[in-house]
Amino acid sequence: MKISRLEIRNCLGIKELEIQAGKVNIIKGGNEQGKTSVLEAIEKALYNTSRRPVFVRSGEAEGTLYVELDDGVSIDRKIKSDGKESVKVTKDIDVFKKPETALKSLVGEFSFNPVDFIQKKDKEQTEILLSLIPMHITKENLQEWFDEVPQVNLNQHAIEVLTYLAEKYFYDRRTLANGEVNECQAEIESLRKNLPDNYDPEEWRDINLSELFNAVREAEKSNYFRVEAQKLISNLDGVVESINNKYDLLIVQEKQIIDKEIENLRAKISALEAERGVKTAHIEAEEEKAIREVERKAQKAQEYLDEVEEKDIEPLQQKAEKAESMKSFVPLVDNLHRAQDKLNKKQQVASWLNECVTIARQKPAELLTGLEMPVKGLGINKQMQITIDGLPIKNLSTSRQIRLALDIAKATSGKLKLICVDRFESLDPEVQNEFFNEIAGDEYQYFISQVAVGDLKVEVD
Repeated sequence: MKISRLEIRNCLGIKELEIQAGKVNIIKGGNEQGKTSVLEAIEKALYNTSRRPVFVRSGEAEGTLYVELDDGVSIDRKIKSDGKESVKVTKDIDVFKKPETALKSLVGEFSFNPVDFIQKKDKEQTEILLSLIPMHITKENLQEWFDEVPQVNLNQHAIEVLTYLAEKYFYDRRTLANGEVNECQAEIESLRKNLPDNYDPEEWRDINLSELFNAVREAEKSNYFRVEAQKLISNLDGVVESINNKYDLLIVQEKQIIDKEIENLRAKISALEAERGVKTAHIEAEEEKAIREVERKAQKAQEYLDEVEEKDIEPLQQKAEKAESMKSFVPLVDNLHRAQDKLNKKQQVASWLNECVTIARQKPAELLTGLEMPVKGLGINKQMQITIDGLPIKNLSTSRQIRLALDIAKATSGKLKLICVDRFESLDPEVQNEFFNEIAGDEYQYFISQVAVGDLKVEVD
């Protein structure tokens, strides 16, 4: 199915033009001669699209487009200057009730210009290629693949969504998680450096420091009493002598008092002498009692010394101090365990995010597997780049880019197999030759605009 005849009247800059079309139709002429207008007229006739707001030629009331196909189908489209239009599609004598629907069954979704594709940046070329493979992801897919539903635009192409998830969403989270893992590992290492070698926290966790230091104090108290007891025993003779001296002095003093009274009161000598005897006897009794008391205490002190051995305080002190030191590390070990638990959780998160990145990077290739590719050699690599024959688009040779552009044009051309090429002169002569070599012998029809000297003309091959 091909266009066999095209008539254009009062459309854009064209007054009247009729083309008996062949396989390759090259529309030549100088600037502003209507080359692009011919292609726009074909688009209007078949796709009902217009690049310009005013389609009817200036000063005319109506423009008409007539397209005749070689299978008997004809398209007659009329456009009024006020924007109203009508179209009639017939085959032989049969009229299609829904002409626009009939046309859509003949042509693709849009008129694709291979020259535009060749001159676009690789990102724009990638977007065009993705549009040829309609593919979307659902929330259910995300939940199944990643055990969560990230906040992404599910209206975007599946490859774009997965690229964002792999290279931004999960990648950034994985980077953050790995940083947190490193922080936890550094914290654990710092805690471990502060612990004694082969430290066992359970050996010291429940030890009673109060009991150990109480034992030290009891030993110190016991030794103090021993020292005091020893002092008492060692000083016993001196104490007895001191008591003797004390009471001897009292006797002397008392005698002096009495003697003085005797001198003063001779009348009372007998009584006073008797009284002196009683009082001195009483003092001697007191003396005897005091000596017995100190001897009793010395006996008790000796018994204490015999019963209670002197204690070596140094080992007790060292034991208590070691326990105190070792027990101080228990909270450090507990912090170490908490840090290790935290590290384990963060490592699990980092591992899961790494798995998510891997899944997101693998899914595009999985999704493409089993699909019928509209363009030969179309695929995706591990770097989430759309590839042709395993190469990123930007790495393709000129001839392969031309072949790719034509493959896309053919994939989108529909049953009519019509390809319009605008601004063909923008390609290098070598690229133009490559283009003609590629289309030689294929089953598609081409309308190609090319700047040339002179008026508008159509060369049919």
